[in-house]
Amino acid sequence: MKLVPSRSLAAAAAAILALSVAACSSQQGDADLSTRDGNSDGKALTAPTAAAPTLRGLMPVKGSMKLKSNVSVGAPTGAKLAYFGGNVIEHPTYTNIFWGAYWTNGAGLAERQHMNQFAQAVLPMPEFLSAIIEYTGKNGVKINTGTFSGEKVISGEPGGASKTITNDQIRTTIDSWIQAGLVAAPTINTLYTLHFPPGVSITMGTDGSCTTFCGYHNTVQTTRGTGGLIRYIVLPYPNCQGCNFESTAQDSLTVVYSHEAWEADTDADVGIAIDTNVDSWLGWYDNANGENADICAGDPNAVLAGFKVQTTWSNAENKCVSQRNVGGTPGADFTLAAAPATQTINAGDSASYDLMVTGANGFSGPVTFTLGGASASVTGTFSGSVSGTGKATLNVATTAAASGPSTLVITATSGSLSHSATVTLTANQITVPDFAVSATPTNLAVTAGGTATATVSITDFGGFAKPVTMSTSNLPSGVTATYSAPTIAGAGSATLTFSAAASAPASQTDVAVSGTVGTVTHTATVHLVVTASAQADFTVVVSPAAATVTAGDSTSGTVTVGASAGFTSAVTLATSGAPAGVTVSLDHASITGSGSAGLSIATTAAAAAGTYAIAISGTSGSLRHSAAFSLTVKAKPSTGGVAFSDDAESGMGQWTTYAQNSSDPKWGIESSSAAHGGTHRFRSNIGRNYANNTATFMISKAFSLAGASKATLSFFYKYSTEDSFDSFYVWASKDDGQSWTNIATGTGTSPGWNRWAPQASIDLSAFAGNSKVRIAFSLQSDYSVTDWGVGLDDIQVTTPQ
Repeated sequence: MKLVPSRSLAAAAAAILALSVAACSSQQGDADLSTRDGNSDGKALTAPTAAAPTLRGLMPVKGSMKLKSNVSVGAPTGAKLAYFGGNVIEHPTYTNIFWGAYWTNGAGLAERQHMNQFAQAVLPMPEFLSAIIEYTGKNGVKINTGTFSGEKVISGEPGGASKTITNDQIRTTIDSWIQAGLVAAPTINTLYTLHFPPGVSITMGTDGSCTTFCGYHNTVQTTRGTGGLIRYIVLPYPNCQGCNFESTAQDSLTVVYSHEAWEADTDADVGIAIDTNVDSWLGWYDNANGENADICAGDPNAVLAGFKVQTTWSNAENKCVSQRNVGGTPGADFTLAAAPATQTINAGDSASYDLMVTGANGFSGPVTFTLGGASASVTGTFSGSVSGTGKATLNVATTAAASGPSTLVITATSGSLSHSATVTLTANQITVPDFAVSATPTNLAVTAGGTATATVSITDFGGFAKPVTMSTSNLPSGVTATYSAPTIAGAGSATLTFSAAASAPASQTDVAVSGTVGTVTHTATVHLVVTASAQADFTVVVSPAAATVTAGDSTSGTVTVGASAGFTSAVTLATSGAPAGVTVSLDHASITGSGSAGLSIATTAAAAAGTYAIAISGTSGSLRHSAAFSLTVKAKPSTGGVAFSDDAESGMGQWTTYAQNSSDPKWGIESSSAAHGGTHRFRSNIGRNYANNTATFMISKAFSLAGASKATLSFFYKYSTEDSFDSFYVWASKDDGQSWTNIATGTGTSPGWNRWAPQASIDLSAFAGNSKVRIAFSLQSDYSVTDWGVGLDDIQVTTPQ
């Protein structure tokens, strides 16, 4: 997993020395002088282009999404998955389990719907499968497209009052749900995906959610269900900087979901490998870099079907991918078979052939059919639709002039894929008086409660002129058939009317239309599609669907209730999801049938800035529908003051730190008698010189300059680095760390080395007006010569009063 900003940055034009404007009140020396070993002389230089800070988060270990930082974006060099002999999931079936009341209304309900839509739209996609289909399991078992089996909302709060729950407790809880019948018993293909509400902490051994991981997948050996295994995914709510790396919690969750789904499918039982320390439980794994999605946790996220996903590693492509061979799964294909292979009929009669399409390797595309080889006296139509695997019918009609065998070529096409099958139809000329039955059209649709008609014709041959008694068979449930004339002369027609009862269920049936004279019966086929009648229902629409207000202001809209299929009942309206400081009201509590209500939204000056999902719901008996209104509250313009401040005396709670190499020293707070103020200072490498070939970063939390037009960053500093080769950088971001600007640079030594330089004062006005501003400091070195590094104190961002 990652928090990776785009790598755009502006090179600084001047060193920190040029930005100093005020004298420092504390210029005493300290013991730092003896640790200097660089060759600098106090020059102010603009250093070579630097690596921008990255809020890059989650490089996992076995089975979990770990929070770990790195500098470069991209997969590790030499990454390659090996097969250890464990299971893959052949037919992944995903069940969303939402635990807690948070998921039943407001923002939680909107996020729950988003996650269900993701599981329904993305996980069954051939494109999603294509990224991992190359990884097979025991005996060549292949992974197929997934299935979303639905959701389950579990009452009660995970972790209880403490809001803390362990992985062992999660395991036993899942098992108890299965025993109680709250969730379906597992099969060998089941993946339970557990969604936790905000504020719940999850621990797995010494690791914790939002401190070391953003999600994980695991397995429990059990006697429940089939296969003896419970496989599950844990998705903590991303209410921390390291896991909420997309613009919304919804997008961050789908990225984690895709990461864990890809890994669970290809390395299903890594949890047992961890528990038992037996590697043969592993499926596809890289000992140096973890599972397939772990390798790509630093790669830019992708989009599938409109949803954010992570990329995953492909051995075949030797890179991170979100899909391969766009437009279809590699190897996805289908076969076509037609039966019977041969038929013989009298000229003027009709026949039908069953067409079977069988998908392979995840094929799920729509299939269309064409007919070749037919003469003018032989025509064919197709009924039934097929996507992936399914059955269709070729209906063939002949005229009295048809004679002898015809080889019919049926071609099935899906995109660039095409397959054909051949059948033989022999039409015999009638040498004795006879008749034939035909129906037009051969495909009919009727809605429950309605009727549809076809024309049935009798054609005579050889002077046949007897009355033909008509009948129908194989009628679908709830449908009756009547003829305008129960008998038809040897050359004549009648109207056949199909009447569907209002309660008739949806169906597709080949109805036999038969004519009988004595012991002779001839039959035509009408493919009848019954559509169930529409239920009286209503819709709820809010317009506009979104608005932005400044705290203390108000906005309005309209809620419209629409009726369909004769709906005339009363709809009770309600709202939910409004945060503190926001009042939502409607000028009508209910609407009968259809109509509209005025929507009013008022905010107080204390309303917190942010974007909120407000649900407007309508209820009528068992029917319930809702519409979402997105309200963005902007902070009330600031009257000036301190937007950010840290004097190094209260710990590192406002900062994220990391080093390019995990063994290198990184930024932290150092106790020092020579701190500028108080007893502590920030230092790039506590207690020692910095390392070679490193980049260390200290990134602030986000703070708001939304109401300001000007701002200033000030701090006290001292640095000593190898002149021209190792540098100290200052950065700023106006978009929560998605992109960074290098605003100051220093190399060599600061003025009056071993003392605090004059206070730096840097104009941040280019970042004013934004609600999620960050600042960052970095030290970056080349391959030789180390030095004392950087010291900082009394960091502050202020806006004019």
